[in-house]
Formats: sequence, structure tokens, C-alpha cells
Amino acid sequence: MTDHRHGESCDVLADNVVTPQEADALRRWLGAAGWLKKFWPANVLSQRINQLLDAPDKKELNDLRDALRRIVECGVFDDLPDTVEIFDDPAPAIVFAERTFCLTGVFYFGSRLKCEQAVTERGGIIRRTVSGSTNYVIVGGICNP
Repeated sequence: MTDHRHGESCDVLADNVVTPQEADALRRWLGAAGWLKKFWPANVLSQRINQLLDAPDKKELNDLRDALRRIVECGVFDDLPDTVEIFDDPAPAIVFAERTFCLTGVFYFGSRLKCEQAVTERGGIIRRTVSGSTNYVIVGGICNP
């Protein structure tokens, strides 16, 4: 039975495994729910699932499972405004070259690997733990307080 508060996500997570067939079914369901993609969490989930390869590997499917789990844990937020800004305005100046970055959480941008690659492509250095030499801590936006 589908938990109507969270749509298809609960069904996909029932066995704690997201299969390629489930990911494809979720992609098709989101595609058919056109207007819904303007709102959280469908907007984030739609972008995320469209980044999957045609034949997603186990890591990509596990990342999708984790993102779905976090969304389901958060619940539905009826009191959010129609648009929620996730970026500072104006954006802060970020220096990437030779600066250390530590990432935590689940990201709107995509998988942790994709986020780390975006940082290293800009000259940043990835660290797995925060230390006194960490310049930036990047906190994912999906349900992080």
C-alpha cells in the first residue's frame, strides 16, 4: 500500500533497495506529474533521478535510495512558501584553489561524488573529516537542520 503522504517513495523504499526498474518507474511517474515538479520534494527528486545513467550502477541507486529516505523522513511541509531559496543572495565569494572542503548531507546538486568532482574541477581539495585546516564545510540541503 502506498503512503499517500509521501507518494511513491515509500513503495520504492519498502525493501530498502532501489532497483533500476523502480528508478525508471519513479522517473516515468515524475514525468507524468508535470506540475508537481515545481514543488519540493518533487523538483529535487526529478532533477536527481534524471541525472541517473540509462543503466544506473549500484552506487547511484544507493544514493537515490538515501535521498528518498531523507525526503520521506522529513515529511511534507505544507507551510513552506511557493518558492524556497536555497542560495545566499548575493552569493558569497568562494575561493576554490588550494582550499579544503568537507561535504556532509544529501545534496540538491546530485550525488556526493558529483559534488566532490565539481569542487576538485575548480581546484578545491576534498577532506573526509573537518579539521582546523578546513576552509569550507558544505552541508547538503535535503532535510538538514
